[in-house]
Amino acid sequence: MPPTVLDSPVHTATMKLPTFASSETFAWFQRSEAQFRIKGVTLSKRNQTMSSQPPGAIFTIAASSLNNRWGTKGFARPQENDEYRLPVQTALLGKRTYLVLFGILILSGYHTLPSRRLYWSLDADVGVELIAKAISRDTFEEILRFLPCTDNQALYKDDKLAKIRPLMNHLNTKFAMAYPMDQHITLDEAMIEYFGRHGCKQCIRNKPVRFGFKSWCLNSPIGYLATFDVCQGTAVGLNHHYEERFGKDGDTLMILFEKLPSHIKDIPVRFYFDNYFASLPLVNHQQKINYEATGTIRDNRIPKTCPINSTNEIKVPRGDTDVVVDNIHKILLVRWKDNAVVSVVSNISPVYPLEIVSRWSAKDKKKISVSRPYLIGDYNRHMGGTDRMDQNINCYRISISMKKWWCPIFSWVIDATIQNCWLLHRVEESNLPLLSFKRYIARTYPQQAEPRVGIGRPRQSFRVIPDVRYNNIGHLFEPLEKQAWKCALSSCKSRPLQGCMKCGVPSCVECFVKYHRRAL
Repeated sequence: MPPTVLDSPVHTATMKLPTFASSETFAWFQRSEAQFRIKGVTLSKRNQTMSSQPPGAIFTIAASSLNNRWGTKGFARPQENDEYRLPVQTALLGKRTYLVLFGILILSGYHTLPSRRLYWSLDADVGVELIAKAISRDTFEEILRFLPCTDNQALYKDDKLAKIRPLMNHLNTKFAMAYPMDQHITLDEAMIEYFGRHGCKQCIRNKPVRFGFKSWCLNSPIGYLATFDVCQGTAVGLNHHYEERFGKDGDTLMILFEKLPSHIKDIPVRFYFDNYFASLPLVNHQQKINYEATGTIRDNRIPKTCPINSTNEIKVPRGDTDVVVDNIHKILLVRWKDNAVVSVVSNISPVYPLEIVSRWSAKDKKKISVSRPYLIGDYNRHMGGTDRMDQNINCYRISISMKKWWCPIFSWVIDATIQNCWLLHRVEESNLPLLSFKRYIARTYPQQAEPRVGIGRPRQSFRVIPDVRYNNIGHLFEPLEKQAWKCALSSCKSRPLQGCMKCGVPSCVECFVKYHRRAL
């Protein structure tokens, strides 16, 4: 229903705000349709003044950074009491070796096996020849075991994520450099699955991923990750003044936004967030610094002096709307009845024109038309950026794990980097599927290494399916191209020149019958 126009303020006294905000005067008005205007400008998806990077450029830059960070130092040195010592030939690794490492990790996202050692198996149903030719299994295991992300002798003790912090900071810089220049930015949380023990691990009920690290993310509507940070309770080395003004939830937006470079801050950004972050002081602050914000808000963060109808008063019919406006701070507060009552606060989006949406009516057993304020639809259109990123990452998430607490974060940032590269490729080139994009990287990177001459050790036993070995059908001698190193029968040490045509194993004449006869 259209809001009622009032000629005088409903309330102009100082209202008591939540404890995390200072007391301010909010003069609430109810405004007519003619007074609502959309401000701001519409930007293209890609800023043409920004230098365009080729597809996969971010991922290549990240790989180069890891090589520069690790290649000169090699692996982390084992302690003196550690009996294990790295072979000399693996002490220093080059860029190609790290590209092979990334290629194998990416491949494990869409080619998942119960054990990572099976990728080097000689069995046709599990072995991957591409990986076996690029790097040996033991070398790969050593890289994962001693893979460092920073110098352990220079860790910042107050930072719980110090071991992974340099990589996170570097990728945040690269993500922002290639941002597609969309003025709409979503703030939301993404869960990184982890079941071990760590001070940053959290449990969130009623979530698809209940246990793990919580990552704060700023995303564009298409899912591009502009910047992120893993929640660790108290921000490290940042301005805690925001926490005093907006609370521990609301200050997340300002902390992440400060990390963005100037070319993003110079555009008229519009922020969208859910009721976990939203508060009236936060939206008011965005208005003061010439940015725009829209988000759902909790009832306990709305001052009691606000004249908007309570949740209990807005019940029927569906589509009922109540609107109040603070003309001093330019804040709009709307409550709309859908299946439940939705409260939204904004300093940019208007109520009108009303949109007509379709909803299922359980009473009438059919779909009905319901009027919806414009700012509700604008919020729904731009809020799902982080959820879309989660969907892309979880489609082909890296399955190879390590016995390190930061391994899930390391794998997540690799998946997020590929997702960003794929989105940039779709904007610039074509609608290439994500699976095809990942397969291209996973097949290209292992080929950067020089092919191995010999793959694996000589077989110590000959694996033949018992039903084939003992069926007494079609077992015939055939000459071998070269002398075998051992007879298939374990008790025989001879080196035959012939073998079984059906089983594909070498066998001398004396052992041929014994090999194909089942022991009683």
